[in-house]
Amino acid sequence: MKKTNMYLILSFVMNLLFWVTVVSLFLVIAAISVVSIDSRILQEKGNLQMHIGVFDFHLTEVSPYLALMKGILYGIGGVFSAVMFWNFKVLFRNTGNGQLFVRSNAKAIFTIGTIMLISSLVGNIPKVYVANKVAPRIHLTNGSLDIAYSVNTPLLYSAIFIILLGVFFNKAIKIAKENELTI
Repeated sequence: MKKTNMYLILSFVMNLLFWVTVVSLFLVIAAISVVSIDSRILQEKGNLQMHIGVFDFHLTEVSPYLALMKGILYGIGGVFSAVMFWNFKVLFRNTGNGQLFVRSNAKAIFTIGTIMLISSLVGNIPKVYVANKVAPRIHLTNGSLDIAYSVNTPLLYSAIFIILLGVFFNKAIKIAKENELTI
């Protein structure tokens, strides 16, 4: 199998993942719409008890709107995923068609890096928010509970690397255009 065919296959897989993500987003949006229209679904408060090792968790009167917020957060993450899959599809399709040093590839690389950068910086904010809302309702028999925000450093480093790769890619596009004009 030729490498070009492999890139086109990867483009097809990314396109398929893009559409699966879009359909999932519509399902999440539909679920959020149903819950916001008929709020009786969220009226019952939860009561959860868990025993993990020496810890004894008693979650009482957990706000049911945290489930709604979780759906919204999945929706935002789904939008980021859909945009990334679309840009990967563009990148692989162009490469499979023999168009490596073109502006659309550079734009796709920058978009992927930017989304990864945003995700690494703000990805844990919703988790910390939810933890701060739930923490007062947790009663630990043994131990303590610490809530802290952290940046996803491997994702941050990867995002910086990909953005720098985009800078080099733009330079390569300029050099390729100069070579076309010279010949």
